[in-house]
Amino acid sequence: PASQTCKMFLELLSCPSGASVARGGRTLGRTPLWLENLSWEETAELAFSRPGFEPVAVSVDFRRQETARCSVFLRKKTVWKLELGSPVTVNPVWMGRDLFVLIRRLGLTGISLSNGARAWTSSWWERPLAELSGSLQEKRGRLFFTTQEGECCAVRLSPPPVLSWRHDTRRTVVQGSSVSDDGKRVALLLARGPLLVLNAETGA
Repeated sequence: PASQTCKMFLELLSCPSGASVARGGRTLGRTPLWLENLSWEETAELAFSRPGFEPVAVSVDFRRQETARCSVFLRKKTVWKLELGSPVTVNPVWMGRDLFVLIRRLGLTGISLSNGARAWTSSWWERPLAELSGSLQEKRGRLFFTTQEGECCAVRLSPPPVLSWRHDTRRTVVQGSSVSDDGKRVALLLARGPLLVLNAETGA
């Protein structure tokens, strides 16, 4: 059937707000937006856009209603994407303008947050990084982590990264670890034995 023209009201919302809304190349306003006494056909194609976010196109159906509400969620644009070629073993951390990632079979990798370029990759770890456990913790320019074989390690981050020390708990499983706020001590919760506190500078 031929499309009909109707008088209606339209509420336009977006998350986050402040998105520009356009129809047929003509800007209607910015969200949150309330439009009254519109003379549109049964359906209308609307485009939502905001700098730094992916644009969203929606179709609003006005049939059998005088008031319509349209709400959209805007996703942030991907600034850059880097193919690492191997799984990331633990959650990455960032310091300053660099992102530090432990990649299986490759080692510790530094990635520039501004453009996603790989700044450097260290291969000082001689065993597969799948053996790492827990999360990376950064304090005072060092990364601390534990392994599934009961070791605690510290890596100095000044590029290229250098393994500062490695403490062997004699294959006792490390159930948890924590670095003090001042970055001077590392506490290890062992599956067998007491709480172990190490010097963060030397690993002793």
